Amino acid sequence: MCSRTPTNSFYAKNQKVSLSSLIENYLHSLTQRQEKDRKISHLVESLTGVIQNSDENKDKEEYYDYLEKKYS
Repeated sequence: MCSRTPTNSFYAKNQKVSLSSLIENYLHSLTQRQEKDRKISHLVESLTGVIQNSDENKDKEEYYDYLEKKYS
């Protein structure tokens, strides 16, 4: 958990940005790294959609029926 320490406040003050802006920028940089790391290989991309799930609609219907019974 990030706490407000003198070091954080001092750095933010020296950089002339708010501490919340520093945290927001840090979190944004983490999500950008994750997106870059998720590269799909050409083989996997070429295989996407090859196998059709004929039971997909049936599975969805069964799941919706289950939820309807559970919450009614």
